[in-house]
Amino acid sequence: MHEQLAKDPFTLSLKDMVNKLGSEIFDQASFYAHLTDWMAGEHKNDVRLLTKIVEGGFHRIIAKNGEDPEIALKLERELREEYFIRHDAARRMIWLLFFVLCGKMIDFPKLATAVWNNHDNVEAAVQCCDACLMPVHTFQRYCPFCSQQLPLSVSFQEGTLEIPPSIYKNHLIHHLHLPESLRCIGSSAFEGSGLEGTLEIPAATTIIENEAFRNNGLNHLIIHGNTAIGDEAFLDNKLLEITINGTITSIGDNAFTHYHGHGNCLSSLVIPEGCVSIGAQAFRNNKLSSLTLPNSLTMIDQGAFEFNVIESLVLPDNLITLGRSAFMKNRIKTLVLNANITTIPEYCFSDNAIEKLVIPSNITVIEPHAFSWNKIRHLTLPDKFKIKRHHFDLEKIERLELGEKITFFQTNYKGAELYREHKKKACIITRQQESNGKITWHYEPLHHAAQ
Repeated sequence: MHEQLAKDPFTLSLKDMVNKLGSEIFDQASFYAHLTDWMAGEHKNDVRLLTKIVEGGFHRIIAKNGEDPEIALKLERELREEYFIRHDAARRMIWLLFFVLCGKMIDFPKLATAVWNNHDNVEAAVQCCDACLMPVHTFQRYCPFCSQQLPLSVSFQEGTLEIPPSIYKNHLIHHLHLPESLRCIGSSAFEGSGLEGTLEIPAATTIIENEAFRNNGLNHLIIHGNTAIGDEAFLDNKLLEITINGTITSIGDNAFTHYHGHGNCLSSLVIPEGCVSIGAQAFRNNKLSSLTLPNSLTMIDQGAFEFNVIESLVLPDNLITLGRSAFMKNRIKTLVLNANITTIPEYCFSDNAIEKLVIPSNITVIEPHAFSWNKIRHLTLPDKFKIKRHHFDLEKIERLELGEKITFFQTNYKGAELYREHKKKACIITRQQESNGKITWHYEPLHHAAQ
């Protein structure tokens, strides 16, 4: 009997079918009265009433097309028992009827166009509301029956170059496909959209704007092209891994920050050549223990890697600017500074586990607390360096290697007296604590110590 149902009207195009159903349903005065009563809002949440309307319209269409009334009654019973009819022909008929009914409640041309664009695959354009079980269009953001927010399946056609700002902000998405042609993802385009799992950024994409994927549940990001990442673009996701097959040209402020309990937890990161800047707090409060930075990098802004667990750090050769507290509160034991940085800003490497530190001659300014709360035991300072009380806890340093003509300011460091007594010549000053608790200081000329 279902084969008989499929003969006529499914020879029509979907566009013709929607128009045909519309004209056949709404010329029935009593049926239209039921529909307008439901639309008026008095029974808007009464799913049973709407089901009755759908059943009545469905029965009228079958009877009016000259089909066997027994078929209509059988399908009507099935519809009453479940919203998803198992027989394809009947299911398609109900979807089309549903879209016509929705046409009187919401934007019918938009829904009809979406159905036509799916050609004969009507089911690809519909889903079931988890709250009320009514069939709804995949591009609807809220169920028209119970107002439940609906997860969307979003797929952009090839040839799309740009995704507009805020297009799916705060609307649930269970599947997202980005086309290979995509160049730009607009600000807040998918912010708060419930995205999970892996996200792949196409090779053609050159910019991900501010907050584009903020506050989702992504755990793996794959970047295939040369892409600039805007401020807060991936803030508060659940990222465990970033795979960069191309490069990241720049990383904005708070781009991968973990601010809340469910945030990003990156454990290792390799940024390939091509990246020139990393913004403020870009990777703050992750779980980074391993970090590799490219030589192309020229700036790391304030707090970029604070509150991680990095154990070893080599600053790239071309790095010029470090921001305040850039690597504060890590577990850095080994630190290699480069030959281009002139200033170490305040709190930059504070609260780490640095044991041995060499300050190169290019560094002329160390701001307050830049190396406070470390475990520095061996320290090397260049010629003409001006050391102040807030730079290091000198009393705990066991081996201090000094260049020539170093000046000590506002410090009670006892080794400074030995240094001045020997006319500020390059030397090594060691501090030893005897078994009886007594502290002794030893001076050794640097040329002799090197032999």
